Amino acid sequence: MSLEIRDASRADIPGLVADMRGIDRLEARLTMGNKDLHEVMQVMFDRSDVVRTGLFGGRIATIYGRAPVSVLGGECMPWLASTTLIEKPSVRTCFIRHTKTELHRLTDGFVLAWNLVHEKNRLAIRWLKWAGFIFEEERIPVNGNAFLRFSKSIPE
Repeated sequence: MSLEIRDASRADIPGLVADMRGIDRLEARLTMGNKDLHEVMQVMFDRSDVVRTGLFGGRIATIYGRAPVSVLGGECMPWLASTTLIEKPSVRTCFIRHTKTELHRLTDGFVLAWNLVHEKNRLAIRWLKWAGFIFEEERIPVNGNAFLRFSKSIPE
């Protein structure tokens, strides 16, 4: 099987939410005011100008995108939420192969990409480091949990 990456549709949201990784559920609830996960994903779609879905064997593995923060300042916030399927090594390997192309799609037209990740989201942190993001040492408290700020300067 191979990974298919395509533009996301709001119809993908139920498939993501039904099998979302626990740490992604926690991040969403902590950063979005404990809203229903369907509503959280609707908000992410609303805020984003690029949203993509990664499918493996026809099943949703991940939905990710970018939310412009400051078009004039050239900043965007990449985000990603995954199902438990992404935890399988074969799926992760396929996703990593597509990372460079997809990362360019997420950062094109911006000079800085940044966001926060829960300090216990080891899979996301490993992928972000592999993709060239750097992490600040300081922990940022969010509703009693520690988050890390990551960023990447984008060459023009």
